Amino acid sequence: AATEVKSPQPIAALVATPLWSEAQLFPTERAPLLLVACGIQQPGNLGALLRHGEAFGASGLLALRGSARLHRPAVLRGAM
Repeated sequence: AATEVKSPQPIAALVATPLWSEAQLFPTERAPLLLVACGIQQPGNLGALLRHGEAFGASGLLALRGSARLHRPAVLRGAM
């Protein structure tokens, strides 16, 4: 199964983790906005941080040691 939840959303996908270049993360036409997650242990909260970062134009996220794993299903649900 592609998801661990009992009632998943109707769309699911398995994708490879992309490799981003520095030019993609830090475009030269504007100042970069990089989110830094330090010790955010709740996967849903990390997903919400990703969702809000996207809304504010963040170009990337750096999850420091002690933060939830980015590829947990709860992180993905929180980011939707």
